[in-house]
Amino acid sequence: MKKIKAAILTLAMMLSLFTVNASAEGEYNTEVLVTSEPAIMSVVLPTAFCVYDNSQRIVLPEGYYIMNRSTAPIVVSSVKMIEANGWRAVEPMTDFSEVPVNSQYFWLTLNGDAAPSTGTSAAMSDFHSPANWPIMRGFDTTLDVSQLQTSTPTDITDILPSCEINVNFGASVQADAYMGSVCYIIFTVRWATESECEVFQ
Repeated sequence: MKKIKAAILTLAMMLSLFTVNASAEGEYNTEVLVTSEPAIMSVVLPTAFCVYDNSQRIVLPEGYYIMNRSTAPIVVSSVKMIEANGWRAVEPMTDFSEVPVNSQYFWLTLNGDAAPSTGTSAAMSDFHSPANWPIMRGFDTTLDVSQLQTSTPTDITDILPSCEINVNFGASVQADAYMGSVCYIIFTVRWATESECEVFQ
């Protein structure tokens, strides 16, 4: 089981539009101002990835998403990993058949991006590739939000703009059943820029 923390950035916005200038007699200048409340980022993240060991077989988690409940587009800008409880990350697709039992080694990829191995210069650094984490458009507030009470995640993603998280994972064999965290994943999410939003055009 891998716990997840999310670092969320918020942004306050104030817009000043234009000034109307008139030169004809009897007319005057009018300044038009528009202000807005601070934009609030609302993002749904999984609290844990559950990996089940069934007769020494890893069962990969499915149906995990980042969902955007904000009214503006967002993007995942960073994904980092912190090892936990003595577990150490190794290269993806490592063969554990010759590794001693209870060695506490694991490997992990998210959306095809490999978490860095222990002891490398990349350890604790951002390992996400932007191309593998699509921009999530803003939530359409005209939709019926009561539908969000559905119990099926797939139904929710039909309503909320989302980014699926595809998990691939491997671990060394443990002599006894293990229930605990092997690492923590830290997602950083920010507002999408104007150029990034061009994908919607």
